[in-house]
Amino acid sequence: MNIETIIDGRMWIVRNMIPKELCKHVAMEYHMMKDVIKWQYPNADLGDPTMPGAWSMYCPVCFEALGQYQQPIIEKIIGDIPLWQTFCYGRLYVKGTSCVKHRDRMSGEWVGNICVSEDPDYPWAMQIIAKNKKYEIFLNEGDSCIFRGHEDLHWREVYEGEGSQIQCFVSYVEQNGEYARLKYDGRPMLAAPWESASEEVITCQRRQNNDVYYGPAEGPGQIEEHYEDDLAEVELL
Repeated sequence: MNIETIIDGRMWIVRNMIPKELCKHVAMEYHMMKDVIKWQYPNADLGDPTMPGAWSMYCPVCFEALGQYQQPIIEKIIGDIPLWQTFCYGRLYVKGTSCVKHRDRMSGEWVGNICVSEDPDYPWAMQIIAKNKKYEIFLNEGDSCIFRGHEDLHWREVYEGEGSQIQCFVSYVEQNGEYARLKYDGRPMLAAPWESASEEVITCQRRQNNDVYYGPAEGPGQIEEHYEDDLAEVELL
């Protein structure tokens, strides 16, 4: 495991956070879940409104477990700050899909974005704007990027590879911080379904889809214009 500090006290890349064999096991499980759900609900839309075409799932058990695996490491890195895991989300990206520019809701005070599987023939960066600077983060299988999801605008451009990629992002709040009430997204336990989340969390998710602060509500070009100074400087990592 190797820790790269991108912004002191704010952003890191942890190389080999998750063992590669564990990533392969989890990727296999995620593909199996996708296939079963597609068979069970053949007419269902398996994406989400902000990431069309990318098969997405809220809090699958295998990814919730990955979040618990990396949590003590993240706590140590950010300054021995105890965290509550709030939720996780998984996406299977295929050619033509992307991740729109957005910020996360309050449950994403801290995020650990894990590359579960990669396309070795198509390196694909996650873009993050933090502290008035744009970073292009390249993650390999098992790497995790730790950043401030609720504060830092982040996205992925269109994936043009011929294979696929699985990305898992796990969100946390500080146990003694202003968002501590959002532990488990208000659910009774990790891996519980979305329907058990608190009313505050559900309301915040609705707002995320329509509030300019979070990103998706802005029209084409508006985010780029708003962050024109930020986009002038790019660092590849």
